Amino acid sequence: MQKKKSFTRWLPLIGLTFAVFVFNTSEFMPIGLLTDIATDLKISEARAGLLISV
Repeated sequence: MQKKKSFTRWLPLIGLTFAVFVFNTSEFMPIGLLTDIATDLKISEARAGLLISV
């Protein structure tokens, strides 16, 4: 029973860690690839950035 209490105490931290990972991956990873995305789509970097934001 003690292990179950210990696990439930860690759940908020696990959830927060997962949320931060998803946010960083979805928001910051495409910015690093912005030049490649713009080149592949044959558009300007500014337009590719707008496309990612939308």
